Amino acid sequence: MTYRVPDGVHHREVDAEVVILDASGDNYFSLNASGVVIWRRIADGGTLAEAAADLVATFEISREEAHADAQELVAELLATGLLAET
Repeated sequence: MTYRVPDGVHHREVDAEVVILDASGDNYFSLNASGVVIWRRIADGGTLAEAAADLVATFEISREEAHADAQELVAELLATGLLAET
């Protein structure tokens, strides 16, 4: 499954973080370094598996931990409307 950034949701990289804002609501996220890796892949139409692989390559963590981290962030972004399934 792939994802997209919904209309009205804006994001910007600031230093080592990504800030995501829903202009039509109250949702706001600031992502840390691992969140940035996940966001870059997902916002570009990548899959959860690709985002997890990026985490493994960047932070040298296990595939299981990377997949769980990516899945948790994506679920939270979907629940708050800052990300949508395609």
